[in-house]
Amino acid sequence: MNRILGLVELLLASAPDRVTHARLEGILEACAFQDLAGQRLTKVGRLLRYLREKASPGDELSAHVPPTSDGLTQEQVDLLLRGRRLPR
Repeated sequence: MNRILGLVELLLASAPDRVTHARLEGILEACAFQDLAGQRLTKVGRLLRYLREKASPGDELSAHVPPTSDGLTQEQVDLLLRGRRLPR
């Protein structure tokens, strides 16, 4: 990244016209965006690793939670989705 920035700065100093100058500035902006995005992704990755390490073995995100008995059964949900009434 630093090499690209250095080369673009050299070219900017000798840019013959405004169009070339504008294009080189666009390259600088894209590099700056990539750098910032990379920094943020690195921070998010560190945070996710930290959270994974701190989670206790019983706190798995994909752990199955058994259904409660006071909810609808799958058959009742299917009936409702088909537009039918639930039997009383």
